[in-house]
Amino acid sequence: MEAYRPIMLNGSYLVALYAVAYISAPLTPQGILEYVVLALASAWLLFGLYNLQKEHRRPSSMFFGAIALIPWAFYGELWYINSNNDGIDPQVFEQNLKHAIMVYQSFKYMIMACAVGAALKGLWLSFKNFGSTV
Repeated sequence: MEAYRPIMLNGSYLVALYAVAYISAPLTPQGILEYVVLALASAWLLFGLYNLQKEHRRPSSMFFGAIALIPWAFYGELWYINSNNDGIDPQVFEQNLKHAIMVYQSFKYMIMACAVGAALKGLWLSFKNFGSTV
């Protein structure tokens, strides 16, 4: 049964990456359940970061950590922008907000692609090494 562990771990990382990609839209999650699922997926990816550090796969761990933290950093940025918009022309504020969303989406999808590549590499190595450990 221990031979299945790496396959299940890497498969679960892909599920967590899907959850982060699906829930972390440019707007904040709609309900408390989405926040909980996003928090669990982020926590699982941070656990993956820890496991990848132990396996000495440092670039892969960096992408897992980044994709786990990027949505939360963006929500903090949205909160900060919305709480400090006094005295700003509404059109300028809207343009700045659109720019922030575009930058967030660009970084999120770039990091997501790298993290999915890292998870698929781990899944490939798990299948390749399946049954070879005693």
